Amino acid sequence: MTDTTIHFANGWLLDPLLLAGYREALSDPCWKLPSNDARTEALRAYRAEWQKHGERLIADMQSLLKLSFKEQDITVYVVHALKAAISDPLILHSRYDPDLAVDVITHEVLHCLLIRNNEEIDLRRILWNEMFPEEELTVQNHVVLHAAHELLYLNTLEAPERLTRERERMKKFPDYNRSWEIVDERGAEAILNEFIARY
Repeated sequence: MTDTTIHFANGWLLDPLLLAGYREALSDPCWKLPSNDARTEALRAYRAEWQKHGERLIADMQSLLKLSFKEQDITVYVVHALKAAISDPLILHSRYDPDLAVDVITHEVLHCLLIRNNEEIDLRRILWNEMFPEEELTVQNHVVLHAAHELLYLNTLEAPERLTRERERMKKFPDYNRSWEIVDERGAEAILNEFIARY
């Protein structure tokens, strides 16, 4: 397993680029960027919270999935002008509570591990053609991730209340909710075992 470190970066260059899309999404031309101090404070809080759990989360996700990170370093860009998080590059907004930010970072880092790993697994074949061919693309891309994330919530963080919170947050997104339903139907460990057996 590689020793992968999570880095945090001030996304000040990304905010202006994302602002136009954010304004359009909100239909609010009066929206303004908060101060750089607010972004810097979010960076500080996220970094401090990640340091409590990050090393164990990185080690355990690699162990659960039997994969190792291709990258030694992953940078997390924290910006104001973004509604959600993305994994490549890893960007999240600065308005999360710090513990929720750790959960979102974990979700996005799981995407990074599944997509870019030293084992170079054929993720499309496994998820799209073999394990979940009847499901929508977003569902296919999240079942294994959610199975791993569930075990990280329960075993690494020992925080079932955070798993409950995540499940509640995802109920408004049909594809994410469907992937969680599949985890319930098949079981997180069984899904991971089947996934690992296919590469």
